Amino acid sequence: MTAVCDRAALAGSLQRLDAWCQAQDYLGWDVYDGLNSRLLAATPLYRSRLVRLLWIQLFKHLPVNLRPLARVPKADNPKALALFIAGLAAQGRSGEAGRLAARLLAQASPGYGAGAWGYPFPWQA
Repeated sequence: MTAVCDRAALAGSLQRLDAWCQAQDYLGWDVYDGLNSRLLAATPLYRSRLVRLLWIQLFKHLPVNLRPLARVPKADNPKALALFIAGLAAQGRSGEAGRLAARLLAQASPGYGAGAWGYPFPWQA
């Protein structure tokens, strides 16, 4: 009896997660996306390598999400899209999987042949 309840709870959780992902149009933030901040980019501080490194670490480690305040837009993550596509296809949701596949293919990095993608944000180490 417990296993049935756990399965029902799990199914309900997955349905709520699926609805939330759809409502977000499968867009999201990444732990390293701080340099997409429109706020930082509008200042002369953006030119400083040290400031950019500190900014990335601030966004990565701060327990509060500053992205809305710093105007960091949600973006597609190619790997996440691929995983969503695989899950949707396994569920027989080919229409939605196809829509996301077209979105993923449109984001392929030019000049690297077929099937190359990068991060949707500047990378600095």
